[in-house]
Amino acid sequence: MGPGSSRREEEEKKKGSIITACVAVIPYNRIVFNAPCVIPESFLETVCRSCAYDFPAPLHANWGCSTHLGDHVYANFNLTLVDDGEIFIGDYTMLGPNVTLVTTGHPIDPDLRRRVEPAQFSEPIHIGSNVWIGANVTVLPGVTIGDNSVIGACSLVTKDIPTDSVAFGSPCWVVRAINDHDRKFYWRDQRIGDGVRS
Repeated sequence: MGPGSSRREEEEKKKGSIITACVAVIPYNRIVFNAPCVIPESFLETVCRSCAYDFPAPLHANWGCSTHLGDHVYANFNLTLVDDGEIFIGDYTMLGPNVTLVTTGHPIDPDLRRRVEPAQFSEPIHIGSNVWIGANVTVLPGVTIGDNSVIGACSLVTKDIPTDSVAFGSPCWVVRAINDHDRKFYWRDQRIGDGVRS
């Protein structure tokens, strides 16, 4: 063991990379962590492997070690992970710019917020596979978004969204299911080309 390090720190180093500074700089990207934390190698490998295009700078995380990324996840710039609780993001999911995933909240009762230190709770967020979350969306604690769903820009997601749904609004609500029209048109009346699906 090195000078000043504990047995726990040495064991954690074997499992992952310890981020002890407030800012960790990775080539072509900037990841900001608010607290020292053990970052699993899988998180760093996923971000580093895709730095130039899958995670444009900046990416902000309270911890980083509480966020679990699937394969081929795309996050546009300014992704914020308030990951005091765990965040699970499935394969082939896309997150637009300025998306915020918040696992932590505080009591509404002002006396409780003042008396209990820290007065907070954390609930996990589960985002399925092949989900598209538009720009400026905020997802609140305890929410699950089902596979293949689309969350429209500027939505505030306060409740679970089922699989294969199109949802938007503040608060976010399911507008409709993904349907045959979506399989023929990629945007309004813009038809999907014949060779695209083959």
